[in-house]
Amino acid sequence: MRGSQGPMGPQGDHGDHGLDGEVGPVGVFGEQGEVGPTGDDGVEGPVGHDGEPGYDAEYCPCPRRIYHFSNLMKRLV
Repeated sequence: MRGSQGPMGPQGDHGDHGLDGEVGPVGVFGEQGEVGPTGDDGVEGPVGHDGEPGYDAEYCPCPRRIYHFSNLMKRLV
């Protein structure tokens, strides 16, 4: 005949936590993109027309010189 089973022993302690994993390496920055090509120069504008030749101070194409002179004096004043 077998003897009766003894009481259960106390519960064992919890095992230790595992060690923390190592921190991964820092990621590498991506390379900078290349600068785009320089734009083309704009189209050159047309050449301006030559101005008309000026009159001599003594010469007036109109016979009414005094009238023109008085108008000039009014504008200057």
